Amino acid sequence: MYRYVWLITLLVLATIAIAMADGLESGISVDGQAEVKVAPNLAVISFGVSTTDANAESAAAVNAKTTSAVIAALTAFGVAKSDIETSSYSVSSLIDYKGSSPKTIGYTVSNRVRVKLRDLAKTGALIDTGMKAGANEVSGVSFTIENEDSVRQRALIEATKNAEAKARAVADALGVKLGKVALFTEGGGVMPRPVDFAMAKSDVATPILPGEVGVTAKVRIVYSIL
Repeated sequence: MYRYVWLITLLVLATIAIAMADGLESGISVDGQAEVKVAPNLAVISFGVSTTDANAESAAAVNAKTTSAVIAALTAFGVAKSDIETSSYSVSSLIDYKGSSPKTIGYTVSNRVRVKLRDLAKTGALIDTGMKAGANEVSGVSFTIENEDSVRQRALIEATKNAEAKARAVADALGVKLGKVALFTEGGGVMPRPVDFAMAKSDVATPILPGEVGVTAKVRIVYSIL
């Protein structure tokens, strides 16, 4: 009984696959893509505090005190607490391999927080503030768009037009006419612009230029042929 049910299921699936293949063979499949560049409205910065001590508890205590000072400085700068979140926390051993056997000689505690800033003109000043408060690691500086829906819709429209133009060119070359859309899929997203940042103690303000970020859209359209 189960054997016959299984055979019938395979036949049904095979019939569907053949029908789908036949449908695609009688259509025109094209890919379209587009990118819309706009000014970013959000900066994302990662501040890290790394402390080392012979004792793990001492390293953790110093780290906690310094990290708290950094967070207090960032909030005093004007960053909302809701825009500050812990991205990672770790405790690792320092091992000395020079002797006859490995020996733990200390511990490193690392605490990283990710910060969002909406006033991009203050990005450099915020970095300086975090460093002066005790952050000894700054990375992951990037610019992006907080709410990209409207920009993404523009990119989708342009990508669809791009795909349609390709389909019409192919149809003209084949001497056929495009029918209805048989299949449509889309993808893409925001491409945050990373900023190379080398931390250096200096009295000169850190220059940061937001530039532009791109929102991409990719579509695949299958047209039937008339």
